[in-house]
Amino acid sequence: MSDIAFLLLLFFLILAITSRTTPVAITTPNAPTWEEVREEYATIYVSKEGALYLGNTPLDLTTTTLPSEICLLADKETPFALIQPVLEFLKNQHVTTIHCLVQGETHG
Repeated sequence: MSDIAFLLLLFFLILAITSRTTPVAITTPNAPTWEEVREEYATIYVSKEGALYLGNTPLDLTTTTLPSEICLLADKETPFALIQPVLEFLKNQHVTTIHCLVQGETHG
């Protein structure tokens, strides 16, 4: 019975991540361990070309103010050089918590 409960939990976790609509095509990176984000937070999307969106709106790093807790979803092929300015911006905006969204790996 616990096996079935675990499989259902994995199914809904993967469904929740893959059902998220993004303003640009993003290939979600995999992670061997993860925790489910139980609340909805504003999400910053970073494409592999460096396009930034806050929700479905293009993100301007010079005029946007953000809440203290935010989600970050970047394409797995995005170079860190494109993500670093976003992290610096979040630091300057006094964002205290960043939830990095990933696809959980399943082990068969």
